[in-house]
Amino acid sequence: MKVKVYEGCDDTRSVILIGHEFGPCLLCTNADMDDAIDEWDEQFGDRVNPTDPALDDYPGDTPEERLNSAIDSGEIRVNSGGTMVWVSPYEWAHEYPNRAEAEAFCAKSTRGAVEYVGG
Repeated sequence: MKVKVYEGCDDTRSVILIGHEFGPCLLCTNADMDDAIDEWDEQFGDRVNPTDPALDDYPGDTPEERLNSAIDSGEIRVNSGGTMVWVSPYEWAHEYPNRAEAEAFCAKSTRGAVEYVGG
């Protein structure tokens, strides 16, 4: 499994690992949780099309009202850059004290079959 590495610009030295039902996908270093989620959305997020027929399932008389209903329900996330993505119930994020512990989790969850790309 490939895990993308993102090097943030936060000086907190946080290490955040984000993934979904198939395992870890994004290892963020020097990033806070908000920056890590933003990067997740940009790299892996399922972008929302405001004319998506799935929005018809939400209350509202106009497409904008239905979009706002989906956002209010928590099924759509708008990140700090304004990108709208569908929220998967299988997403997860965990902060680690250091990169070695995050990589140990990756190795365990993928049975050692992990390749780090980028960063």
